[in-house]
Amino acid sequence: MVEEIRIFHSVLKTGDNREINMPNYQIYSSTIINYSARENRRIDMVIGIGYGDDIKRARDLIHQVLETEATVLKDPAPTVMLLELGASSVDFTVRPWVRTVDSGLHGLPSWRRSSLPSTRTAYPSPIHSWISIYFKRALRKHAVSVYQS
Repeated sequence: MVEEIRIFHSVLKTGDNREINMPNYQIYSSTIINYSARENRRIDMVIGIGYGDDIKRARDLIHQVLETEATVLKDPAPTVMLLELGASSVDFTVRPWVRTVDSGLHGLPSWRRSSLPSTRTAYPSPIHSWISIYFKRALRKHAVSVYQS
């Protein structure tokens, strides 16, 4: 949020209440991404499953998780697409739409963990990024191996 515009710099406040003093020339010559400007936003995630798992079943389970999650909007509908055959997993792109205020830390929805059974999950190498524990637990509950990719 822009708090103040001065002659040589502007004062910005971040969502976690940090103050940024940015030279105005950077503002005028750079691309600025405002994650809170719109009422709704799309969350982009990559979810990987094991090569031995049933791709259709995994896709259906991901859709089921999205349908039961209250923060995921019905319109526009979330998309689940096969992305690639990764080094150690078959990767899906998962793109639900949520209200911006529900988008949570780093764009991942703040899904409740307490309603899911606890499971132990082992990850093969390489591990590139973090995915929502909600999806991992929901897929593991249905015996689908879930890998980070």
